[in-house]
Amino acid sequence: MSKQLSTPIPSRVSIIFVWLLSLSHHPLLRVCGGETTIFPIYKQEESMRNAKSKEVHNYMNVSVNPCEDFYEYSCGNWHKYHSPPAGGGKDNVETLHTILEHKVDKDLLILLDENVTIEDSSDARRVKIFYKSCLDAKQGEILHQQFVSDLIKANGGFPAVPGSNWMAHHHNYDWQHIVAVLRLKYGLNILIGMEVDNNFQTMEENSLYLQEPSTLLPRHLCNAKVTQSIDVTDHQYDVIEQQVAENLRAWLSMNKEEALHVAADMVTFEHDLCRAMYVDEQDEVEEDFIGSAQSVNRTKAYPRKNLHSFTHEFNNTLQFNTIVMNSFGVAVTKPVFMKSPKYFEQLVRVIEDTEEYNKTVVANYIMYQTLTHFNFPRNDTPRSRPSYCLAVVKKYFPHILGAIYKSKYANHMDKITEIFEELKKIFYDAFENHWIHDGTGRLGKKRLGDMTLHFPSYDQPPLKVDFARNDFWNNLRLIMGQIKDSDVSRLLSAYPPQPMDEVEAYETRMVYRPYQNRIDMGWGLLQAPYYQHFLPRAMAYAVIGHKLAHTMATAFDDKGWSAENKDRKNWDTQTAVEYYKKANCFTQQIGNYLNNDPDSFHNVTKSRQLIAQSIGVSMAFNAYLDWLNLQSPSNDQETLIKETLPEFGFTNTQLFFIAFAQAHCEARKKPKKPEPKLVLSPLSKHSMTRYEVNGPLMNFLEFAREFHCPIGSEMNAADKCIIY
Repeated sequence: MSKQLSTPIPSRVSIIFVWLLSLSHHPLLRVCGGETTIFPIYKQEESMRNAKSKEVHNYMNVSVNPCEDFYEYSCGNWHKYHSPPAGGGKDNVETLHTILEHKVDKDLLILLDENVTIEDSSDARRVKIFYKSCLDAKQGEILHQQFVSDLIKANGGFPAVPGSNWMAHHHNYDWQHIVAVLRLKYGLNILIGMEVDNNFQTMEENSLYLQEPSTLLPRHLCNAKVTQSIDVTDHQYDVIEQQVAENLRAWLSMNKEEALHVAADMVTFEHDLCRAMYVDEQDEVEEDFIGSAQSVNRTKAYPRKNLHSFTHEFNNTLQFNTIVMNSFGVAVTKPVFMKSPKYFEQLVRVIEDTEEYNKTVVANYIMYQTLTHFNFPRNDTPRSRPSYCLAVVKKYFPHILGAIYKSKYANHMDKITEIFEELKKIFYDAFENHWIHDGTGRLGKKRLGDMTLHFPSYDQPPLKVDFARNDFWNNLRLIMGQIKDSDVSRLLSAYPPQPMDEVEAYETRMVYRPYQNRIDMGWGLLQAPYYQHFLPRAMAYAVIGHKLAHTMATAFDDKGWSAENKDRKNWDTQTAVEYYKKANCFTQQIGNYLNNDPDSFHNVTKSRQLIAQSIGVSMAFNAYLDWLNLQSPSNDQETLIKETLPEFGFTNTQLFFIAFAQAHCEARKKPKKPEPKLVLSPLSKHSMTRYEVNGPLMNFLEFAREFHCPIGSEMNAADKCIIY
């Protein structure tokens, strides 16, 4: 393992730490007793600062040695105050970020629930009406029954439902025409997936991608790897069959035996399709990875041809030209990308095999997929309905909802921009590292200088539809019909393309866009408990500053330099070799930490995330020190006094590391099978969650200095992994 040591900070900084400690008993830190109406805002903020101090203390387990396990030291009591949400799976965890997301959703629900006012834009009024119509709708009411009946009859019928027009259509049933019309009318991706996205080969236009469709089975059960090893008779698929059967009974009044039979046929049909889905994708993709939203060189491996060529390639079994024209209402003459040729080959085989013995399975599958969009979830209750309706609004009105949120919650941009600029200065100095070739360093500085921070802003044309308060299903039909217009507009636009997954104002995401060389950030990140302007700047740098630095770091890692470079100017070979050596230090360290085996960790995506995490800590901390130095010469006591929390007992710089750690605390549901109480080895407590905190800090010399950790202790690794 390569040994990397950081350089010491300037001695002048230590003066600031001592001086701030001396301010901890300053009279201005005491809350004056008695009633007053002169400084109500000050008293309110001071009260919240006191509450925050108590909260941070409560989460800590100070009986633990911070030099042995800083995660446990900072987060040891988190689970006493937070519990994971009910249910299971990946989302069954409570973190600072999930708390923030829940808070933002509550704020959105309040905004949508408000009465329409004269201050609302015409679009905001329409969206509020749509949302309230969703709240008021009832599953199975007369309007809904008639809507579903008309939908089925107009789109080829539903063989499992008597009187659904199936007998009138089954002789000349054309599934390719049906799925195309359903996409035209409702934007549905059934059997043939389509997506309009940036052409990542040129970034000068949008292109159409032919790809895997939406499925009934969740992604982790519908991919080539899993379906090759798990048969459709497995219990996991049986559970889904039961759910589909229950839906058929609830929606269409089918008897139990018939519903189970139809459900089994549909799940088996889709399982066969899944055998060729997502064939070439990496395992363990981190969906919450901060950095580039997508691999921008992905299309280099995808065939790109015109639709006639793809039709000919598939021996006219899939009429791509006709399907696409019927899906968008216009002819698409420019070349398109096919992301998943193996899936389309499998689709042809499965359709031919299925239709040979039972054409109704295909028709049942298509119509059931359609009905999932026009019925409430099985577990729908008055309590859960607002969350469902909010999800629908997010899906179909993201920009309008974003504009509503921005009008109330967009604030503190100047402070965040100031942090961003401080971070750029620190990164700029990092390119002076001896292992970076001069030419590569200049390229890095140029790209860094041009990098911008972008918050969502809105200036879109008004909606062309009006909604009725008492007819949600028709409202839904109307807005789904707008998807086609949006796709066609993006596909044929002559303007530079925008990212398909734009960050909306209410989102808590932060994404680096390599071709725009900017960081997109949602206003949702600047809300409590993630950010509060009256708290010490140390906490802002530790949470928001670290998130920014983490994201910036992805622009200058191996992928950022070699694959996501707008001007195609890659780093030189010497710098690349040195970077890989340093990155390998992290990979080995992670393997040692988790498994006591330096060669055991192979998740490339997660490695990239953890390296950026480590870089982010050092960059954010040093940017904070620079900010402190700017305050000290001006003797800005009012600002510096607030860099400590009342009755906290830790320095401002120690607070930085505690705040960083607590941003990663989590409470998970305990496994049903109790773990043995006996701790067999130190590794038994090592986990990825702990490494996300302990890993970056054990590599950072300034952390060891702050908490007086001896060299060689768990949190002061003798062999440190450092890149920038």
